[in-house]
Amino acid sequence: MSKPYSERILALGGVFQAASLVDQIARRGIIPQAEFETCIASLFEINPPSTEAVYGSRHEIKLGLNALSEQLGNNDPSRNLYLTRYALGLLHLERKLSGNQEMLGYIGKELEAATQQVKHFGLTHSNVVARLADIYSQTISQLKPRIMVSGENNHLHNSENVNKVRALLLAGMRSAVLWHQCGGRRWQLLFQRKRI
Repeated sequence: MSKPYSERILALGGVFQAASLVDQIARRGIIPQAEFETCIASLFEINPPSTEAVYGSRHEIKLGLNALSEQLGNNDPSRNLYLTRYALGLLHLERKLSGNQEMLGYIGKELEAATQQVKHFGLTHSNVVARLADIYSQTISQLKPRIMVSGENNHLHNSENVNKVRALLLAGMRSAVLWHQCGGRRWQLLFQRKRI
């Protein structure tokens, strides 16, 4: 039995929230803490009772749902093409990751180990974020085509920002996997834009 359409949209909102935060770090160097925590927390929701539970509630991914609406809802030339590029890149790489059982196993094992760090330091402590960034670098970053982040050099050369970007891309991938599990397919972004 397929999951409700709304669950698919929530998962896609998770992808767009991670992509939006990546773009904000790259261009401004700062992001809202609550939305960042939601993305990072989603990585540790292994067996959630629902898609909404991955994010705590739908209100926690309001940023992502708004970004999704803005990017797909009109043909405004001023919309953020970088954000869309990151989101589509994650959805594309999800298909490559899903076929790589060894990589999936490694990510699962490393996230389980990172759970102990979260208990010790807290969810968004720099040590935890650095570990998540390393998981991304060792796995998804190796898949082609790589997601190339554009922004201000001074922000993208800051090691904490780099770690946050990679951790967010890992969280975005988690949402992309969830989206596919809920019945999401890339062609829907072309042919069902209005419905989405």
